[in-house]
Amino acid sequence: MPDSLSNPGLIFYTTFVTAVQSQIDNTLNNRANSEGSFVSTVTVIETPKKTVNLRVVVTTIKEVDSDNRSSFITNQITQLSHLYTQTFPILSTDVILLDGKCPAETTSDTKGKFQWKPVYPAEFSTVPCPYNSVASATRICSTDPSGQPLWNAPDTSSCQYTNQVTQTLTELANTNVDSSNANTIQSDLLTLSRESSSFTDVDITLSVEVIEDLLVEGSLYTNTQKSQDMVETMSNILNSPENVITESETTYKSSERFVKTVESLANGIVPSSGEFTAVKENLALAVRQSDPDNFSGITMTASVSQTQGISKKGITIKDGVDPTGIQSGVIIPSSFFQTVGGNSPRLAFAVYGNNKVFKNAVTKNLNAPLVTPINVKSVNEVNGPVISTSVQNTNVQGLKQPVVFRFKHFDDSSDRPQCVFVKTTGSSSMEWSSQGCTVKEHVKGSHTDCECNHLTSFALLMDIYQTGGGLSEANKLALTYISYIGCGVSLLGLLLTLLTYFMFRKLRVNNPSKILINLCMALAVTNIIFLVGMQEYTLDNDIGCKIVAVALHYVLLSAMCWMLIEAFYMYLALIKVFNTYFSHFLLKCCLFGWVFRVLLNGSSKKITKSDNKSSISQRLKGAIALIVLLGLTWAFAIFAIDGGGIVFQYLFTIFNSLQGLFIFIFYCLLKTEAQQAWKRKLGRAPPKYSGPTMSKGDTTSNTYTSEVSESKKEFTDISKEIDASYPETRLKSKGNTKRYPSYSESNT
Repeated sequence: MPDSLSNPGLIFYTTFVTAVQSQIDNTLNNRANSEGSFVSTVTVIETPKKTVNLRVVVTTIKEVDSDNRSSFITNQITQLSHLYTQTFPILSTDVILLDGKCPAETTSDTKGKFQWKPVYPAEFSTVPCPYNSVASATRICSTDPSGQPLWNAPDTSSCQYTNQVTQTLTELANTNVDSSNANTIQSDLLTLSRESSSFTDVDITLSVEVIEDLLVEGSLYTNTQKSQDMVETMSNILNSPENVITESETTYKSSERFVKTVESLANGIVPSSGEFTAVKENLALAVRQSDPDNFSGITMTASVSQTQGISKKGITIKDGVDPTGIQSGVIIPSSFFQTVGGNSPRLAFAVYGNNKVFKNAVTKNLNAPLVTPINVKSVNEVNGPVISTSVQNTNVQGLKQPVVFRFKHFDDSSDRPQCVFVKTTGSSSMEWSSQGCTVKEHVKGSHTDCECNHLTSFALLMDIYQTGGGLSEANKLALTYISYIGCGVSLLGLLLTLLTYFMFRKLRVNNPSKILINLCMALAVTNIIFLVGMQEYTLDNDIGCKIVAVALHYVLLSAMCWMLIEAFYMYLALIKVFNTYFSHFLLKCCLFGWVFRVLLNGSSKKITKSDNKSSISQRLKGAIALIVLLGLTWAFAIFAIDGGGIVFQYLFTIFNSLQGLFIFIFYCLLKTEAQQAWKRKLGRAPPKYSGPTMSKGDTTSNTYTSEVSESKKEFTDISKEIDASYPETRLKSKGNTKRYPSYSESNT
């Protein structure tokens, strides 16, 4: 078959495809026993035997169950085997039952990122090249052995490279490294790495791939200058943007591979004079040949700054165990080789000047921190240099006398240290593990000493964001106890408030009381979740922690919404000139308070207003008291953020944890109607209180109590004052009169 069939743009290809489609359609549709209509489409012609892939659409009048579809279609096209000539023989026909399309997918390579649209099997997806819109990249949708859609590898050969650096790195990565070209490749890579600040995730991956090839070739291990150059190359790569390194690890696992290349380089270097040291800005390596028979221990010191990286002092190694003056470093005991053995007496150290390649490492099954404030969940970050220690070709574990690592803190305000090492898992992200490591000494604001019974890459995890804004442990503990005690007392007050309003129907016949009941329920659930959910057994469990976080977030938002509804209702009663009627008002409030989606829609009706201002002062004081009660105390949080003052943190904790108690005091203990209701319940009632008279079908109060203690008037129902000032606003009617939202109803 001619090569012309490989190019869909040629007229021979078009003519051939048209002829095949016509011949197949005629054969299938002209069969005497055909039970349907057939339309075929040539989708692609593949090599090596020029397989013609067709999609045949069958509109059949025969009902076929899913198990017999394949055999039915096969029987329908059996005569296709007779469609052949001497030039184009049909060797075989296969039927694959296709189920769906290859899904939309985004891929990236040295030519950029490509977004592939869904297509059926045996069809091409074509997208423009990112850096050359004239050309296109293609990708065919194939099938797996079971007939399910499966993407083939993209063909981006017609596209341009992302940039010249990417093109050169691609060429280096595709070159077989041997002794004849190793020097040139390493030199070119060093030159390119100096532009790492503009590297893409693909550039990082290609660089790591070239380093891996050079280490396999191995000539640099015995050449001091080449080893120095490789350390510089690796240090330059660590200058790449942090987000690019993170993306490269996510897509290509390049960070894990980079860490392994550093270990390989450190273990492979053969120092010409017994010791090798290379100090660059982001990476320092030191190798020391030791005598196991006369080993008195080794102290390695590193000078590392979070902002400046590794200082010019870099790494210093001295014999013996001497922690004096160590900022960050390693102390290996004199008994080390008694456990390890003397077959590989070469010790290697690596110090990272930044932690970019470890940002994707996850924390799992860590030991409890040294200092654990009650129920304070930390956010752990690496708070010091990452130090790697190894012995050539030896897996060091189970040391009788542990190795001591000292980490100088990058952030002096952090706390709760955890000594960890990085585990490379191969199939998933790198992990931090604390197995075999413990905190020996922690000096806040200075350093932490760790003891480990094995060797690898070690780091110090600490609570960088320190919940509590730099508070002392005593203050953290005090605030924790205040929170729990306050929430417990608040929960009791809320339950008593709900009990009071549910027991006495007259207290809950109006909208303000019903709004208050919903607010109490939201706050009560919030306190329950805090008391029960904010415990170690949930915070240490990922699923439990997420459930508690979502539930607490929801009920807090609900409580805030009900506070907003309270404020809105007060606005209608105290400020609004016109009484506003809302159909299904309480239902809309519930939707807003519990679902957060339904907005209130209302229509207004004009009435007259009195010019009586005699009770403005009392109304203002009552409004302020209720505003403070229903949320103004949250303003203390603004001043408590970021260590804004210990006083405000205590005020915020006290007032907000006791909000339920305040509601109980203002709406039960100081509420005249609640007092009288309980007195009647307990048989100690005064002459029966004159409440509003209600007639059948009458939904609006017709009479109002006038005797209320002035001292308690501010905290009961502000609407009495509105009635006194604006008697015209009380609309009397018979039958089913519409109710108007105002605090006057709270007298009932």
